[in-house]
Amino acid sequence: MKAICENQAGLIKAKTSELDNEEKESMQWALLVMFLVSQAAMQKRLAEKIIDQYLKKDAPIYKGK
Repeated sequence: MKAICENQAGLIKAKTSELDNEEKESMQWALLVMFLVSQAAMQKRLAEKIIDQYLKKDAPIYKGK
């Protein structure tokens, strides 16, 4: 996860390098927030899928499959 965030931060810096300093910093923070919100939503869906598939009483793990 750390490597993904570092990669995304580098991409954001590269994409905003042409902006002036004040505008650049605001844009970098906004893009980073959008990336983090997106990642949180994806991780939430993954956790829900794992719970539904493996941790509910009717999951295959409980049925002996």
